[in-house]
Amino acid sequence: MAAKKKKRSSPLTSASRTFIVQRLACFATCTEVANEVSKTFGIKITASNVQKYDYTKAAGANCARKWVELYDHTRDAFLKHIEKHIPESNKAVRVDHLARASRTYRSNEDFANMADMFERIAKEMGNVHSNRREFTGKGGGPIKLQEIDLMTEEQIDAELRAHGVDPDALVHRTT
Repeated sequence: MAAKKKKRSSPLTSASRTFIVQRLACFATCTEVANEVSKTFGIKITASNVQKYDYTKAAGANCARKWVELYDHTRDAFLKHIEKHIPESNKAVRVDHLARASRTYRSNEDFANMADMFERIAKEMGNVHSNRREFTGKGGGPIKLQEIDLMTEEQIDAELRAHGVDPDALVHRTT
């Protein structure tokens, strides 16, 4: 009579499996997750075994429904609240890191890399590193052009005041 094969029990607990699924849903690699499981739970697991909990991969095609639902729920929550999970997704944090790097380069007198950091900061702040500028008139409309030769002295003064310039403070006034 042939001996029955014993089913090997997995060293993974429900908590470690939950951890694996959630980390995979947050875009961690299988190798990263395997290392984290080892450090967190003291369980040695291979990256290929971790992959069995990612239903989006061929190895996870037979993943239990509860893990699929947890994966989807975690992925949705992660994507909706990424700024809370990854500080670098916030522009202010990225600019702060770049500014600190530029200061380090400056203190090391590495001006080429400092200039590169300045450019990166400018890009991060809205592509202001280029020389291209767009101007619009009031309310975003077209700029109103008027020939100064056709304007009266009062109209010129009013226009200057509208732009915060005191006409009487100008040096070269012709009257």
